[in-house]
Amino acid sequence: MRSTFHGLETAKRGLYAQQTGINTTAHNIANANTKGYTRQRVNFTASAPIEVPALNRSVAPGQLGTGVNFSSIVRLREKFLDDQYRNEASSYGYWHVQKDALEKIELIFNEPSENGLRSTIDQFWNAWSDLSREPENLTARAVVRERTQAMLDAFQYAETKLKELQKDLEVSFEVKRIEANTYIQHIAQLNKEIRRIEGMGMNANDLRDQRDVLVDELARLVAIKVEEDSQGMYTITLQHSGSEDIKLVEGIAYYTIGEDDSGNAAGIVELSAVQENGLSGELHSLWKAENEIVQGYLNELRAMFFTLVYGEVEITVPADSALYDPENNTLVEYKAGDKITVNGINGLHQLGWTLREENGNAIGGPPLFVLADGTDFENISFEDFRIANVRLNPDIAHDAGLIAASARVEIVDGQLKVLKGNGNLALMMSQLRDQAFNIGGEPGTVDDYYRSLLGKLGVQTQEASRQASNQKIIMEAVDNRRQSVSGVSLDEEMVNLVQLQHAYNASARMVTAVDQMLDTIINRMGIVGR
Repeated sequence: MRSTFHGLETAKRGLYAQQTGINTTAHNIANANTKGYTRQRVNFTASAPIEVPALNRSVAPGQLGTGVNFSSIVRLREKFLDDQYRNEASSYGYWHVQKDALEKIELIFNEPSENGLRSTIDQFWNAWSDLSREPENLTARAVVRERTQAMLDAFQYAETKLKELQKDLEVSFEVKRIEANTYIQHIAQLNKEIRRIEGMGMNANDLRDQRDVLVDELARLVAIKVEEDSQGMYTITLQHSGSEDIKLVEGIAYYTIGEDDSGNAAGIVELSAVQENGLSGELHSLWKAENEIVQGYLNELRAMFFTLVYGEVEITVPADSALYDPENNTLVEYKAGDKITVNGINGLHQLGWTLREENGNAIGGPPLFVLADGTDFENISFEDFRIANVRLNPDIAHDAGLIAASARVEIVDGQLKVLKGNGNLALMMSQLRDQAFNIGGEPGTVDDYYRSLLGKLGVQTQEASRQASNQKIIMEAVDNRRQSVSGVSLDEEMVNLVQLQHAYNASARMVTAVDQMLDTIINRMGIVGR
C-alpha cells in the first residue's frame, strides 16, 4: 500500500533533480569563455516505481511512479573530433614553424633590394670594370678595395644572421621540449586524480577538460595518438617513423623527451624520436628548420663564396698578355685566345701586376682574400670553411696600389715594368661575372647560382605559407565542428534554464498541493465527536 506522504516524496525528488539541472546550467554559463571547457548535461531517469504488495500478481492497475532521479552529469564530447583536431594541430604546428623560418631567411637575404647581396656583388664587378679603363687611377683602385670589402661584409653578414637564426631555433626547440615535458607530467597527474574520483562513482568532468586542453597543446608540439582505458586514464603514444611504439604517458607513468626535468619520470624518450624521426609537430619542425633548411642555405652561401674566391674557372687570356706565375716566380706570355684555369678571384688576381715595385721590378698581385688564422685556401676543406674567417688582404687594405690591374709588363733596362694603361687583368676580373664556375657540382655563373638559390627559397616559402594557411583553415573547421558539440551556447543554455525553472516551480507547487492535502487529512478529518 502506498504511503500517505508518497506525493510529497515524489515532488521533493523533482525539486532536487531540477535544482541539479539549474546548477549545471549555471556552471555551463559561467564557463562559456573558459578555454577547453566542455558543456555538461544532467541525465534524468525515472526513479524505481512502487509495486503494490500482494501474495500473487497485483490486480491494481500498473506500477506507481516515484518521481525522478539524475543518474549522472556528463560531458558532451566526441573522441573522433578530438583525434582529428589533434592530428591537424600537429600538421599546423609543423608548417607554421617552417613558414616562420623561411620568411626569416628571406629577410636575411633581402632580395630584391639595393642593399642585398646580389647588388653588392654587381657593384664589385662594376668597380673592376671601371678600373680596367683607368688602371693607374688611385681613386678607382680605392673604389675596388671598398667594394671588395663591402662584398665580403655582405657575405659575412648573411652567414652571421643564418647562424643566429640556427641558434634561435635551437633555443626554441629546448623551450618547446621543456613545455612538452610539462604537459606530459601534468597529464599523468590528472590521470591519477581522475582515476581516484571516478573510482568513487563520480564523473571528473572538469579535470577531464583540463587534461584535454593539455593534450591539445601537446599535439601541437609532437604527433601523438591518444587512447582511453576503462578507468578513464589516457595512454599517449608518440607517432614517429620508427617501428616500435614510444609511450609518453601510460596511466600515471610518464616519459620525458630528452633530459628528465622532473626527476620522477618512468623513462626518457630519445630526442631522435622527435627530431629526425618525427612525423609532424613544432619540435620536429624546429629541428628540421635548424639542421636541414637553415644549414642547407648556409652551406650554399659558403659554397658560393668559397667558389668565387678559390674555385676553379676557365678564362680566355687577352692577346699579348704576360702574366705572373706566383708558384715559380716567373713571367709567362700568352697568345690571343689562350685559355687557362685559375682558382677564382684569388688565383686570377695573383697573375696580374700591381703598381708597386721591389728592387726596381714590378711585383705580382697578392691574394685578394686571406684567412684570419693564416691557413691557405688550398689547405682548408669546405667542411671547415667559414666566411667569418676570411679577411681582405691587410696589405691591400693599407695600400690600394697593390691591387693588380695590368696583364702586361715590359722590360726596361733589364727590369720588369708595368705597361702603362694596361687594365686587362681588371677587365678579366670583371668578366668573371659571366664565367661558369662549378658551384656545388653544378656549372653556372655566380649570378645564376644565386638566382637559383633565391628561386628555391621563394618556392619553399610560398609552399610553407600555403600549407600553413590550409592547415589553419582545416584545424579551425574541425575545431568549429568540435565546438558545435562541446561548446557552450548561451541561447541554448537560457532555453534549458527556463525549462528547468518551470519544472522546479511546478514541483514546488506540487509540494504545496500535497501539504494542503495532508493538512486536510490531519487537521480536518475525524473531528466529529471531539
